[in-house]
Amino acid sequence: MKRKKESSSSSNICTTINGFTLLPIVLPSPHPSVSPATHILYLRRHEPAPVPPAITSADPSRVLFVVNVPVDATRELLRGLFASFGARAEDVTFARDERQEEASGGLPYTWDRRLCLTGGTAHVVFPEERDVDTVLKTIGKLRRRTTGGIVTWGEGVANAGTLGFQRNNPPPPDPSTTTTTRYPVLPPRFTPSANFLHILTSCYQATSPTTN
Repeated sequence: MKRKKESSSSSNICTTINGFTLLPIVLPSPHPSVSPATHILYLRRHEPAPVPPAITSADPSRVLFVVNVPVDATRELLRGLFASFGARAEDVTFARDERQEEASGGLPYTWDRRLCLTGGTAHVVFPEERDVDTVLKTIGKLRRRTTGGIVTWGEGVANAGTLGFQRNNPPPPDPSTTTTTRYPVLPPRFTPSANFLHILTSCYQATSPTTN
């Protein structure tokens, strides 16, 4: 008797776990030779803590608690994600690690935007309670019809940005100018890293003992 062919791992993703609705999304490939990846978000209606401080002052019934947000997540990207399920997000609050902020020692940030922690969380506030229901119900319907990722991360979001190889590409030349340079102009995203290295070098030189 022939053994039944096993399905791919992406089709074996369960729909719910411990009260969370699983949302598999497709992370675009940063390079043609790299296959897109499936990333899973865990969603549930927000349950406020029994003691303060509260993450958000909004009514919990209209707040969606999101776990395992992508490291490059922004408010615009999450708003675009949930807009694809028919709901407009009113506000997005990310959980930040204060210990990581203190460890920086006041040095400038090396990226052109803040990155989320691996497995980080966010609270997404919607105008009405039914918007949360719409998101969860729509995800459930799409999961029944589709295996693997049901939506592509950043799709339909203007200026979504990228953390892949494309972010290192120099800007296109300006056709209105005839002046050519030997070295391409670095994109603005490299400025934070340059500032960080400059200040770090200055601090090192100030604390190093001088030699005659």
